Amino acid sequence: MDLLSPIYIAFIAFAALLFQACPARWRNAYLAAISLAFYSLFSAISALAMVCFTLITFVAARTIDTKRENVVAKFTWWATIAAQLGYLTFLKAVPAIGVKQAPGTVARFLAGFGASYYTFKLIGYLVDVYWAKQAPIREIGGLLAFASFFPQLPAGPIQRASEFALPADGAEMPQLMAIGLRRILLGFVKKMAIADPLGAMVQLIAGNTHEFHSQLWVLYYLYPVQLYADFSALTDIAVGAAALFGVKSPENFALPFFSPNISQYWRRWHMTLTRWLTDYLFTPLRMATRELGNWGLALSLTINMVLIGLWHGFNAGFLIFGLIHAVYLNVDALTGRYRKRLYNAYPALDKLTNAIGPIVVYHLVALALIFFRDGTVAGSVYTIRHLFDGATQPWMSLYTLQHTFGSQRSLYAFLGFAALCAIDITALLRITGWKPLQRVPRFADVPRPLRWSCYYAAIVLAIVLYQQSSQFIYVQF
Repeated sequence: MDLLSPIYIAFIAFAALLFQACPARWRNAYLAAISLAFYSLFSAISALAMVCFTLITFVAARTIDTKRENVVAKFTWWATIAAQLGYLTFLKAVPAIGVKQAPGTVARFLAGFGASYYTFKLIGYLVDVYWAKQAPIREIGGLLAFASFFPQLPAGPIQRASEFALPADGAEMPQLMAIGLRRILLGFVKKMAIADPLGAMVQLIAGNTHEFHSQLWVLYYLYPVQLYADFSALTDIAVGAAALFGVKSPENFALPFFSPNISQYWRRWHMTLTRWLTDYLFTPLRMATRELGNWGLALSLTINMVLIGLWHGFNAGFLIFGLIHAVYLNVDALTGRYRKRLYNAYPALDKLTNAIGPIVVYHLVALALIFFRDGTVAGSVYTIRHLFDGATQPWMSLYTLQHTFGSQRSLYAFLGFAALCAIDITALLRITGWKPLQRVPRFADVPRPLRWSCYYAAIVLAIVLYQQSSQFIYVQF
């Protein structure tokens, strides 16, 4: 099912209406049933696999809780996690060995849509039970509703079981539903009016690199913005759809391209994945290697980032993407004390670093994303070698690109880029307390006629642009 299609919108609306009519005691079972029905549209076999792993995790958590300080608990914990990671690794490895295009029933058997996200949710839940941070969920319907919750299934956010809760009463529902509908509309417009026009330009250059070698620098600068707009739009839809069921999803982005250093960037980009890996992978690794000092820190960071790269898929591009970020983070972490002393001695240098830091971070991220996007070493190296072929004549490069891409489409891409910048800069200025902006009312506080005019305009825009839309990038992961 296309997540931008009218069918998906109708599915969300129908499911939310039935949820409101459903008695409170049946809501977990209802959410599990409707989520499994959604998942079965992609692959019934994969839906069955998710049910099986949820049942296994349910039994394992109960066993661990009753057999604490027992070898049975430890074996159950390790065996369950190994089975889940083994299945996920198999799904990630299948495309790498050339079975991705397998026809018919084989392709549907191997369709692991959303497997990364429900697997991480289940593993996180089981680890929290094993570490006694959470009591096991007593009803299988509750765990199944949490694991299979369909708004979060395509690409997160990765919610913790302790955070997943249905509203105890209906007092919050009207406000949550209003917020949810606005968020869904924002996601649709951001995807269709910002991400897709930028993506079309990126695809034109990336699909003809030899012809557009003088425009590769445009690809370098645009792809991070396209990826951010695309993924954050998907998150907007997921968070908004979850709110229609009274579920408060965690956020996945916090203005990542305004980060002063690469460590801050990873705390603001795909935050639920970063938080999951920090809690369940990096921290245990760091504790196990603490006697190795800086070598242990470097090893923990490298393993963490390599696995983030390979989590997207088993190919050389994702591996190099992870290794590059491992280098970035190691340099940032291992020079932290020196930089702190330097900034204490020269406060002006600290302010200068905070000002130029986001620019440096953006360039570092864009470089790593060359490998992320291309997926091959040869293609990525070609892009890097010719990255600045058109830098000496940027206006000529842009003119050639505009002529090929089309003046009107180029204008739409530019307006989308400008709109995204305006949205994020406004959010940053509000967070930092910029006084002139404080006198400007927030969108939710503007007069209702103006708000509804914007809603109708956004709906019309989404309808007009729907035929030109493309699939979300992160759904494939």
